[in-house]
Amino acid sequence: MDLVHRHPVGLGAFLLIRGVGDDLDLPAPLQRAEFWLATTALAAVLLALSMRGLAPGYAVAGLFGLALIVGAAILIPRIGVAQFAIGLTAGSLVGSLALDHTGAFGAEIRPVTLMRLAGVGLALTGALLVRADG
Repeated sequence: MDLVHRHPVGLGAFLLIRGVGDDLDLPAPLQRAEFWLATTALAAVLLALSMRGLAPGYAVAGLFGLALIVGAAILIPRIGVAQFAIGLTAGSLVGSLALDHTGAFGAEIRPVTLMRLAGVGLALTGALLVRADG
C-alpha cells in the first residue's frame, strides 16, 4: 500500500473536529460525529496493520503528505491556487537548500552559495509579486 492511502486517520480526525460544529453542510450520515469517530477508529486500526515492518521515515513522509493535503484543502479557498502553489514552491526551495547544505538523507553536501541564495530570493520575490497582484 502506498503512502497516499495512509492518510485516512488524520483526515478522518480533521473532518471529525470540523464536523462537530455547524459550519460543514454534509449529507447524512456524514454530518454525524459518530460516523466520523467510527471511520477514524477503523482507519487507525487499518493504518496500524498496514505499517507493520515499515521504516519510520515512510511514516513521517506520510504525515507530511497529510499536512499538505489538509493544508491545501484549508488554504486554497482562502488564498487561491496561485498563492498556494507559489508558497509551496518557495517553501520547497528554501527547505531543499537547507537539506542540500547539510547533506540530509545521505545526499552529497552542496553548500549554500550566493548564486543559489539569489535563485531562492527570486522565487520568494515571485511569491510576493503573485500575492501583491491579488
